[in-house]
Amino acid sequence: MRTPAITGTWVGYYEYGESNSKLLQGTRTNFILNLKQSNRNFSGECIDLSEDYRNNSTAEVKGFVNKNLISFIKQYPYRKLIHADGRIEIDYDKSHPEIEYTGYYNDSKNSFEGTWLMIKRTNLVGYAGFRSVKKVREYSHSGTWEIERDKI
Repeated sequence: MRTPAITGTWVGYYEYGESNSKLLQGTRTNFILNLKQSNRNFSGECIDLSEDYRNNSTAEVKGFVNKNLISFIKQYPYRKLIHADGRIEIDYDKSHPEIEYTGYYNDSKNSFEGTWLMIKRTNLVGYAGFRSVKKVREYSHSGTWEIERDKI
């Protein structure tokens, strides 16, 4: 399969899965990706669309595409926590955990779809020197996502 071109505007959603609070499970947030590709790598921004469009959140996106596989990290500039009761807490002095998106291109739908995982922490395991150090990540939240090229 030929690698799809990524440069341009993509629209889609992410959905909260079962690892989230009951209040959030199944909730979808629409977003727009503006991407620029260089070889197999790409970067850009992700704009989460709020219902009233006044509280849209923008995050930085960096990733790669290889054949039909896509993988990217989404990083918000500040920490935004949604508590189990639905209360939102914003801390501009702390960075948001990275969110890993992985998925595959679906030829029949002309879209990418996959899963996302929010990184809780990254631990280094192993010995320095003669042995390699391995990163082990723990995840706190997860869900699904889908994007398609903007038709406008």
